Amino acid sequence: TGLGNLNAEMLEVDAGVGNLELEFSGDWRQSARVNVDMGLGALTLIFPRSVGVRLEKDTFLTSLDANEMTKRGDYYYSANWDSAEIQIDVTVDAAFGSIDVEWLR
Repeated sequence: TGLGNLNAEMLEVDAGVGNLELEFSGDWRQSARVNVDMGLGALTLIFPRSVGVRLEKDTFLTSLDANEMTKRGDYYYSANWDSAEIQIDVTVDAAFGSIDVEWLR
C-alpha cells in the first residue's frame, strides 16, 4: 500500500505464483511507469481516482476486469487519462490468472 509515496519514476515488480495486490495511494509528485511481470495468480491494481491510468497487457489465459476503463487500441485508459496531472503507465506481462483494476474511494 501507499506506493505513491515512493515518488519513483519507475517501479518494476517481478512476481511468480500467488496473489499480489498493489495499492497506489500516497502523495504522488510525478508521473510513473510500472512494469509487472507475473506468472500464475491474481493481480489486483488499486489506484486513487486523482491519477490517470493507462494499462497495457501482454497476457496468456489471463482475464482482465478493467473497471471504469476504456479500451483504445492496445491500451485501457481511465476516464481522466488525458487531463490528469499525474499519470501512471502500467504494463502487465502475465500468464495464467486474473487482473483486476479497482479505484480508491
